[in-house]
Amino acid sequence: MAAVDADIDRVRLLSDLAELSTIGARPDGGLDRVAWSRADLDGRRWLRERLEAAGLHTTTDAALNVFGTATSSARRRLLIGSHTDSVRAGGRLDGAYGVVAALEVLRTLAAAGDPVAGCVELVDFADEEGVRFPCGYFGSKALAGELDVGSLGPEAIQIIESAGVDIRGIAAVANRMSLAAGMLELHIEQGPRLEAHGLAVGVVEGILGFDRYRVEIEGRSDHGGTTPFGLRKDPVQAAATLIAELPTLVASIDEAGTATVGSIAGDGGAINFVPRKVAFTLEVRQPSETSLTATTRLVESRLKAVCVEHRCSATFRPEHMNVEIKDGLQVAVEPAFVPPILFDARLVEACDAACREVRVKHRRMHAGTWHDAGIIGRHVPAAMLLVPSTNGGTHHPLEDTAETDLVDGARVLLRATRHAVRALELTDY
Repeated sequence: MAAVDADIDRVRLLSDLAELSTIGARPDGGLDRVAWSRADLDGRRWLRERLEAAGLHTTTDAALNVFGTATSSARRRLLIGSHTDSVRAGGRLDGAYGVVAALEVLRTLAAAGDPVAGCVELVDFADEEGVRFPCGYFGSKALAGELDVGSLGPEAIQIIESAGVDIRGIAAVANRMSLAAGMLELHIEQGPRLEAHGLAVGVVEGILGFDRYRVEIEGRSDHGGTTPFGLRKDPVQAAATLIAELPTLVASIDEAGTATVGSIAGDGGAINFVPRKVAFTLEVRQPSETSLTATTRLVESRLKAVCVEHRCSATFRPEHMNVEIKDGLQVAVEPAFVPPILFDARLVEACDAACREVRVKHRRMHAGTWHDAGIIGRHVPAAMLLVPSTNGGTHHPLEDTAETDLVDGARVLLRATRHAVRALELTDY
């Protein structure tokens, strides 16, 4: 079979994904492979063993990022991969699918004698999720030279060093970045759009940036039975008015954007008393800094107007680096503001061309959540591919994607890798 005709092994891909999902498996079908845990380290060892069994070369850097190449020579390569750590009580596909698909692509290229194989490097980034310490994207930030080790406390340092991280050698990890020509990451969508539109693949043009705020609306606590609506200073009514208008406000700037009120609480109220104050979190996401700024300004302006209507006052301030708990579990700690990223046009087109070759239904879109490719894409050309998530679910045991979509995604990644290597002029192929 000619190198250009070689395709991924469907059975091997799904078998490897199933085997990796047993590492850190839970009785409910979910996964506990949290960064720096025994299961996390076992997962990385499993990947190294798979690479070695295929006759490929593997290395691990001081941040515990695992790499795999077809040859041992030092040269510029296209990175393909994702991460194998999970959230607590997570699913089997988040990150892991992208790593296993990258493994299958590299093996396929190498076995076929495809010259592209020497231009590609698999990567499994350490601690993408950031649920254990306030330091998500640990591995990709280390490679990109963005990691702030000083933000970690003594307990965190002790745990990651016990796992094998070389803290003193972390700074040198970024030296490898000079050999990274670009990155492609295949991932599950973690949302409902692809499935809702009957699409097999999403070609990601960029990742939405976000701006996070804490909104507090102060009114007056009044008896609910004796105070008519027209004489109240009701912060609940003001909050409800603004929250109900958010979809329209966001879409008026850019329909690709979103806004979320993730938590809300009243103070000084009861079943028969209007609360004195209402506080809620607000996150706005948009594909450009211009649209993000415009949306937050519009929301803040509408907040002021709503407060005038309801005779209340409000504060609107950034929500910084707080630990968030969802369903009893800590979720990733992130800053109040992260700017959007626009992916490289050449690599986006490489992904588009690959979809056309595989003849899958696809669309261009923005990713709504952040990934390692976003970190790396701040420094070198990058792009992403997404496959549907069943019912849009993620970060829980029921996380799933149809096998057909998993296979098609890997087939697209193989061809996108070939196109990207050519676009980046890494070979004469």
